[in-house]
Amino acid sequence: MKRILSLLLCLSICFGFLYVPDGFTANAATSAKVYVICANPGEDCNTQVGISWHADFDCTDCFVEYKLASDNGWENVTRVDGVYNDTDYKYFLGNSFAGSSAEPYFSEDHKFLNYGVDLDGLTPATRYKYRIGDGFGNYSATRYFKTSGASEYSFIWISDFHTYSPLGGRLSGATSAVAYAASQSTNGIDMIFSTGDTVAYGGSHYFWKQLYNVNWIKNYLYIDLNGNHDNMNNTNTNNTFNYFRITHNNPENCYLGGSSTPYEPGVVYYFMYNDILWFVFDNETMNATIRAQVQEWAGNVIKSKEGQFKYLFISEHYQWFNGNSGSDSHYGNWADFCDEYGVDIAFAGNNHIYARTHRIYDGQVVDANGNKGTYYIQAASSDCERGTTGTLVTPATYNNDILAYRYKNTADPARTHGVSLLTVTKDGIRLKLFGSENASQTSPSFSLKDEILITPKRADVNRVPVEEPDTKGDVNNDGTVDNLDAAAILKYDAGIIDELPAVADVNGDGYYDNLDATKILKYDAGLIDSL
Repeated sequence: MKRILSLLLCLSICFGFLYVPDGFTANAATSAKVYVICANPGEDCNTQVGISWHADFDCTDCFVEYKLASDNGWENVTRVDGVYNDTDYKYFLGNSFAGSSAEPYFSEDHKFLNYGVDLDGLTPATRYKYRIGDGFGNYSATRYFKTSGASEYSFIWISDFHTYSPLGGRLSGATSAVAYAASQSTNGIDMIFSTGDTVAYGGSHYFWKQLYNVNWIKNYLYIDLNGNHDNMNNTNTNNTFNYFRITHNNPENCYLGGSSTPYEPGVVYYFMYNDILWFVFDNETMNATIRAQVQEWAGNVIKSKEGQFKYLFISEHYQWFNGNSGSDSHYGNWADFCDEYGVDIAFAGNNHIYARTHRIYDGQVVDANGNKGTYYIQAASSDCERGTTGTLVTPATYNNDILAYRYKNTADPARTHGVSLLTVTKDGIRLKLFGSENASQTSPSFSLKDEILITPKRADVNRVPVEEPDTKGDVNNDGTVDNLDAAAILKYDAGIIDELPAVADVNGDGYYDNLDATKILKYDAGLIDSL
């Protein structure tokens, strides 16, 4: 049956039998003048999102258009003019990378304008579509983000995939990991979170451009932090957090020591994601003195927000523990802070080995359902290429009493391939780690490796959650999921139309393609009961 359906779908595309619903636009030339486009968190993700992009030097009149993702076309949009910096490109000048025979040495001598827009007044728990106008009548491809505020929500956590053009499998590995985690969510994905080292060399503008062109960056809000690779160029000189700053538009709200000037604007920051108060830190400049100032700032923010959040997260790039031996790494730098303020989850990456503690307080395991203690969790690498080759000592030589679980590909440690799915419900935060050990970046064989329910320590807050209508598959927004919706997806997949609402992704893999259309046709024919 599946083969027959697929054949019918292909024939329908080839011979043009499928009807295109009104409101879907035919393909137009996509502007090559705007790129490195991304939707980042605002200070309050219920109503605020930051859009960042770069544009050619003659594009001084760029703007963002946005509207509900469920709306067809681009009539009655909200337009916001962009604000640009015309000197940020200089950070990248002189950087380069040595390519392969197919893609030789590449020099970063491109001049660009660094644009940003802060969107405000958005509706909570709502999917939006947006595009960038280049000022010459052309637009970027359609992209999407969703505001926080849903009563239940899920996000994907990836890390350390080191986007590097000559070795494209790294980004393919991250993409397949995201797709699998998305397929395991029953209520869709709300955003993507990374604990850094997303590019091999932050000083290569080309790598950021490549990363931001994948569908899961185009289709979701992206939350990220500065890793050591994001902070460097390929010679490990001229290292700076400005590579990260210039390729993101995060909140600029970190003020140290009473300063009126933001510290590392958009690199060290906090944001509210519905009922989570979330801090993002930068290890690359965090010596003991800076760390003390950052902790004082974060503590003051926490005190000022008390009663407005249910969960408290912190995140940095460097690992809490050595995943192989279990020895203390950065855990000691933050344990007192986490104990004092009641951090629920401390996220990290860098070590390429997944490691999770029990809930711990004052260095001891405490009641998993109590009102004290923190889970320290560090991500496995998500590229299936740069795992850690050392022996995973079992039991751990150090901290074995507080380490609950560690994961790496034991058959081929350098090919560790992991991704986590976190789902927030009224009962708590359920974390699932998926790992693949077949060493394939494009066709992994993921299975569940770790699962835990992190119960809340604080009471519910008054940020009223919004229940979302179930519109999955209703691509033409006519209230019915049928062959017309499948037709629109197939036209998009064939390049005949250039935009679709996010509800077209019925299988949750981040793409709009024949797999989604096939599922809708099966549903319409009564072969499956739900999408």
